[in-house]
This record gives sequence, structure tokens and C-alpha cells, in this order.
Amino acid sequence: MKKITFYLLICFVSLTTQAQSIKPLKSYYTDSKDYYGDNLLFVQPVYYKDTYNHFIPFIGSWKYVEGNKTFIVTLYKKTKEAAFWNDNIAYYMDDIYGHYRLVEDFGLPTENEIYNSQDLTGNRPMEIFSLSPETSYLNIICRIYDVVGANNNPNFAMGMEGDLKITINNNTNPLTAKWTVTPIHEKWYKEGEPTSFVVPTNIVLTKM
Repeated sequence: MKKITFYLLICFVSLTTQAQSIKPLKSYYTDSKDYYGDNLLFVQPVYYKDTYNHFIPFIGSWKYVEGNKTFIVTLYKKTKEAAFWNDNIAYYMDDIYGHYRLVEDFGLPTENEIYNSQDLTGNRPMEIFSLSPETSYLNIICRIYDVVGANNNPNFAMGMEGDLKITINNNTNPLTAKWTVTPIHEKWYKEGEPTSFVVPTNIVLTKM
């Protein structure tokens, strides 16, 4: 009897760890999550998935033109990224990442790139911002790192940090979106840290 009970327990643990719970992105904010204790060793982390393709309208390239300068933003989705807690995987989530650049005379023989957030100068990161699932159907909110304003200071390679909100203007053709960047509230700046943005902070982007 003890052997049978032990065998059933092993089967239960095995089935529990193999099961993958998939939930819509918005469930992340309504679920009660407990990442403490040893429960993570026995339960397969939840996967918060872009089940209803919420991110699709945002994915792709966007532009803003002012004079002979074009600001270009490219967004793309990463699926099932792991979030860790105490070296254990707490949950998985779909996410959006992006990068941006400023180009002079875009599309012309005289085209010249003024800056590019993917420039790996010093310790600058390849990807600049990731968008959280704190969304409605037309909004995404994230943290942006203005690496082009870092002045090549290795101590502040992430540059000026800000809160970025992208709001799609529905029923526009071509599709447009409001891009708003604001400083992080109640932030104390260290000596030599950038305190102003180089990237645009209040513009309307057009889908390319």
C-alpha cells in the first residue's frame, strides 16, 4: 500500500510540473502571485500570453518627420520570456521590445544616420525598452532608456530613463500613434547622470 501511495505521489508531482498554465496578458494584474518558499520547485510557472494578439497593431516600424530629419521606431514581440525570482522562473510572459534611430535625408542618396540606439558604444545595450503588459487595447506603457544621451559615460550607459506611453489613434489611415516620454517621478540624479532627453518626448508617429 505504501508503495502504491508513493507511486501515485510521484505521478501527481510529475503531472503538476509538466502542466503549463496559459493565461491572457491582463491576468498578470489580477492573479495573486506568491514567489516565496519552495512552491516554485513543484509548480510549472504560468505563461502570460498575448492570446488575443493585442500587440499586433504596435509591431513594425513607425516614423516621425520634422524637416529633413526622420525619427524611426521599430517594435517587435518576444514570446514566452522568463521572469525570475530568487534564481527560479516565476512566470513567463510575451513582451515587446524596440529600438529607435534618427536619420537625416531618409531614403535619399545623401541619407545620414545621426544616432542609433543599437550602437553598442561602450556598455550601451542592444535593446532600449521593453513594454509591459500594463495595457489597454490601444495603449502600451513601458520604460525607455535614452542611450543616445548618455554622453558615452560608462557609469550611465543606459542614459536618461523615462516612462514611455504609446497610444494608437484608431481609425486613422495610415495608422498613427501618440508617443509621449516623461521623466521618472521622484528620481534623484547622481553627478554626471543625464537629466534631459535627446529622443523626442511628444510626437505623433505614422506606421510605415
